[in-house]
Amino acid sequence: MHKQIDILLVDDHPIVRKGLRMLIDTQANMKVIGEAGSVDEAFAITKEKSPDLIILDLTLPGQNGVKLLKRIREKFSQIKILILTIHDDEEYIRKALATGANGYLLKKAADEELIMGIKAVMRGEMVVDPLLTKKILQRYVLPEKHRKREKELLSKRQKEILILVAHGYTDKQIAEMLHISVKTVESHKARIKEKLNIVHRSEFVAYAMENNLLNIDLKETGELLQKT
Repeated sequence: MHKQIDILLVDDHPIVRKGLRMLIDTQANMKVIGEAGSVDEAFAITKEKSPDLIILDLTLPGQNGVKLLKRIREKFSQIKILILTIHDDEEYIRKALATGANGYLLKKAADEELIMGIKAVMRGEMVVDPLLTKKILQRYVLPEKHRKREKELLSKRQKEILILVAHGYTDKQIAEMLHISVKTVESHKARIKEKLNIVHRSEFVAYAMENNLLNIDLKETGELLQKT
């Protein structure tokens, strides 16, 4: 007989915890041994009951889930932690995995995906939601020649706008600096997102950093003003 997997649910929404408990407790060799709606409550239950696995939301009152993740990793390194959240932003994924999460799933994942994720994490595997896999592969695993080809797809104007977005300028400021309309800026940004498969400003920053674009003196282009 396989050992029972003792699970702690950490989410600030009781209805979410109730649904997860109903799903998990119907599974053979899985049991919810505790629920928590805050960081302090979760840490106290972890110390008391020492679960095998914590299913953790990243949005919690007072402190975010990453801080709890760090505290647990420092004190209870053997406990597996599976993130279950609504956040699909790359920055959340990077922070959670870098801090020691064993998996990262979205709340819209099907019930079967969650159960399979729990089993995989307990086997020592790393689990990432299928909806996020493509984004991660394209950002970090894509061969360098493909990255170069993507970069070459950007026109000079699109590269300028990408750099300015990464520097924190608004669409209106960029339009004024380049003497174009806000609609034109928005159109170029849409094409950049499509070509590079990025969405958020943090991804503009990450791409610019990875390709050494933030080091370019904006005056060198002859079209951009130096940031003030």
